[in-house]
Amino acid sequence: MPARSYGQARALLDAYTAVGGVPGTGWDLHEYLILVSPTSARPGPACPC
Repeated sequence: MPARSYGQARALLDAYTAVGGVPGTGWDLHEYLILVSPTSARPGPACPC
């Protein structure tokens, strides 16, 4: 599988998670990375950002 740019990954994630198919209403990569991060299962802040 070819490497994807950040912009392509962001657009794909938004397209697959868009609310009612409306562009721009889906998840962004930051939200997704927090969700799948192993540290998100720990109590306290999920991201030190």
